[in-house]
Amino acid sequence: MLTSGVTLQQLKRPVDQFMIRVMKQQATRTPNIGELFSPVVTGLDNAQLDPCSVANTNIDARLRDLCISTGMSAAQVGAVQDIISGQVNTFDGSDPNALPDAETADTRTAGVVWTPDFEIFSNFTLSVDYYDIDIAGIIGEFSAQEILDGCYTAGRESDCAKIQRVGGDLTLSAAGIELFTTNLDFERAEGIEIGFSLGVGLGEWGELQFSGNINKYLTQESQSSTLTPVIDCKGFYGSTCDPISEVRWIQRTSWLWNGLTVSAQWRHIDSVDIEKPEEAGTFAAFRSIDDYDYLDLFASYNYRDTVELSLGIDNVTDEDPPVVGNEAGDTSSNSGNTFPSNYDTLGRIYTFRVTASF
Repeated sequence: MLTSGVTLQQLKRPVDQFMIRVMKQQATRTPNIGELFSPVVTGLDNAQLDPCSVANTNIDARLRDLCISTGMSAAQVGAVQDIISGQVNTFDGSDPNALPDAETADTRTAGVVWTPDFEIFSNFTLSVDYYDIDIAGIIGEFSAQEILDGCYTAGRESDCAKIQRVGGDLTLSAAGIELFTTNLDFERAEGIEIGFSLGVGLGEWGELQFSGNINKYLTQESQSSTLTPVIDCKGFYGSTCDPISEVRWIQRTSWLWNGLTVSAQWRHIDSVDIEKPEEAGTFAAFRSIDDYDYLDLFASYNYRDTVELSLGIDNVTDEDPPVVGNEAGDTSSNSGNTFPSNYDTLGRIYTFRVTASF
């Protein structure tokens, strides 16, 4: 369910050549059925260190007492195995005694659109937009590491109560950390987006068309609660951040002549670094991902408006995806030691299509 209040201001000049637009909107989203009534199931979540395990050689009396309070015996403290493969068992789902409330988003946008009448260019459009999206009380889950730190570093009883150990361990069956759906503090995305398009006539040789879209993040932050650190994901990746490049763009150049269309598309993804490399514990080569540029080619021919033939080649240069290791990203997005939602994983791809109309 969405409720919103919108204010829109526009300033136009003659022939719609210049327009300024400003918008402010507030929207409220109530929890859906799955967020309210999901059964409790076991799963996995990322974590770097079990402070009560053999991996921690600096267990003082305060930490020892906290470890014992979460179900360990004195002999097990500092003796159980550490987290395996960067993952711990979790209990996920809805807590009927602490259901999430609605989340509220404040969105602010401002931009300009310029459509001048150039003689040498056709359909010239340039737009520049600023956006600021701030979601309060976002519906989600704490991370397993946030619960571990909240208990064993900050000493919060509410976090310690969410840790269930079996044999002093967090990786054995029936052990785990409660990560029930709740309201987190906030998530904010802020940036600038630039779009453009224009055409250049070639006389009897048709027309060249250029278009593109550029996005630059200014802010990409989130915080689970006022007691946990703010997570800055702009330009980073890791167990709490999917890769978020500071700059990305797509640019397409097309040639149109009679029924023939030939185009080339350039996809660019800025480099990113791993979060907190000094704490990541990952191999040095897995702590950054370089810039990525992809070239896609496409051609189509329309014969008598009834038959269209098209051929496409994606990732022409056959760029391999980055290899980052299985502990350099969260379980849900790091698949096969890379990020398939961000980078091409299948190499060069050919497509061919025939469309007939009768």
